[in-house]
Amino acid sequence: MHPDGKQLEKLGKLVADKKLKVRLDKEFDFDDLQTACDYVATGHANGKVIIDVMG
Repeated sequence: MHPDGKQLEKLGKLVADKKLKVRLDKEFDFDDLQTACDYVATGHANGKVIIDVMG
């Protein structure tokens, strides 16, 4: 897969139109990056794990 603005735009529209759902499992602060990595490594993540870099 290569970055493609048109594809990303299409995906964004699908999400906005609620035709594509994004499952978020957990959100971690950037300071908890190691905890987030450990969580993903357990294999129990069910969806995307988000790292909040903005605090």
